[in-house]
Amino acid sequence: MALTSLYTGISGMDASGTALSVIGDNIANMNTFGFKASRVSFGDVLSSSLTSGTSNSQVGRGVLLSGVTPSFSQGSFETTGNALDMAIDGDGFFIVKDNAGTFYTRVGGFRLQKDGTMVNTDGLAAQGFMYTAAGIPTGVVSDISVSATTSSTRPTANFTVSANLDSSAVIVDSESVNFGASDNLDSGEANVVIGTGAGEFDPADPDAGNASYSDTVTLYDQTGATQAPTVYFVKTAADTWSWYAYEDPTGAATADGSGVITFAAGATTSTGVATFNFVAGSPQSISFDFSNISTAAAANATTPTESGYTLTAANAAAASNFSTAVTVFDSLGNSRVVTVYFKKTREIASGNQWNWYAILDASNSSSGVATIQSSVSGELMQFDNTGSLTTATSSDVNFNFGGGAASDQAIKLSFTNFTQYASASETIFQSQDGFPAGSLTTMSISQEGVISGIFTNGQIKPIAKLAMAKFTAPTALTKYGRNLFSESFDSGQAIIGTANQAGLGRIMSNSLELSNVDLAKEFVNMISAQRGFQANSRVITATDQLLQELVSTCLHLGIPTRV
Repeated sequence: MALTSLYTGISGMDASGTALSVIGDNIANMNTFGFKASRVSFGDVLSSSLTSGTSNSQVGRGVLLSGVTPSFSQGSFETTGNALDMAIDGDGFFIVKDNAGTFYTRVGGFRLQKDGTMVNTDGLAAQGFMYTAAGIPTGVVSDISVSATTSSTRPTANFTVSANLDSSAVIVDSESVNFGASDNLDSGEANVVIGTGAGEFDPADPDAGNASYSDTVTLYDQTGATQAPTVYFVKTAADTWSWYAYEDPTGAATADGSGVITFAAGATTSTGVATFNFVAGSPQSISFDFSNISTAAAANATTPTESGYTLTAANAAAASNFSTAVTVFDSLGNSRVVTVYFKKTREIASGNQWNWYAILDASNSSSGVATIQSSVSGELMQFDNTGSLTTATSSDVNFNFGGGAASDQAIKLSFTNFTQYASASETIFQSQDGFPAGSLTTMSISQEGVISGIFTNGQIKPIAKLAMAKFTAPTALTKYGRNLFSESFDSGQAIIGTANQAGLGRIMSNSLELSNVDLAKEFVNMISAQRGFQANSRVITATDQLLQELVSTCLHLGIPTRV
């Protein structure tokens, strides 16, 4: 008599215990990020036959463990506030590495070490393809590190301004005439009487002669045309001179302005105003400043200069109608302010003309003084009589910034989107393409696994691209603990790629994958395993009772016992 049920029950209890162990492991890891639940597979033990050669008399000999298989079904996602927390939506594994070797994981909870290396919670370095300075990913898988990641400066090469220029703006004409310290009125001149007699200076006919000295002054009227009034100087007494300014001194004339210059100790503080009528109906007042002129026993000599029309770096604000400032960057990444001044120069039937001047102030210029940087001082802008721009200069201007920056930095200034309507001059839009050096502030990760750095200069630059792996038989991977898997002979070699390509899943940033354990299902499996364990223990108990009864009977009858 062969009672194999004893051993059959033992195998059943062992199988049920193993099932409970797997179920318990699943439940224990239900809150473990990236954990993949396993299931137990069983098979029956080779049967024995009660009758040789008869297939309908086979008796099973119990159960054995066929295998424990992980399920790589997708887990849910938990949103986090860390950009370096990543989850894989789809197939694939993150690749991590340490001195013990290369491992694969579904857990994308990464952080930065003090040396800039991106690692998981156990300190294994995330693997990926680093980007070069030119923004091209390398073809070599390596540790992802941000230690050498910076955003270098880019000097400005282009800047664009869009604005409206007020069509009703007045032309900035000459405002004053100044006589310099080198100018002199000869104290040795004979005194002249002001009047109408012979030998006298006649203000109504200045060209009749008898003026001690005269000079022509170059001025600009409201249309931008050149005018050349004459100033006469008449010595009337020692250290006393009279002056007369005439728009047209030929023939009978009336002085447009006059005054007296009185010297004390060879100097004067005299000023005056002349009102000219260069343009009909538009009187133009010009201030004359004689405060710097001197008198001495030397030849008469004056070199008067006008101000207000000829735009220079020194008088740009007064000699222009509108200005706008643009911040650009030099070769060292220093921010520099370029001020562009716009000056209305002509009013004609076909449209108005303006000029622009790009100026660096003393603090930004290499010369240490304010300087017009335009290659052509006063470049032309032409508008038609509807206010549309017909001619605009887009010029490459060589700027010379101070502070050791590269000289002759070429910047293209574009003013192609200007209008000229009868509304206040205003800047509508401006842009430039330079930026200073920047340091890394935070990172973002795309669905393709590109890790981009966001820098203090506002630039976004790719740093690395996450490497991912997939396997032909992922269920055959070797569990290494700590949510890590390693390659095995049965799993096949890792196929390396990147997210969203070749069947690999996409990367979900600011997320972690939850365990795929189904707690309700595990409870049902646990009850089933428990009942199986109990039932198999009853088989052993019943078999034991039968054996005891058999032994007792055999002893009573004196029959040798053999179980």
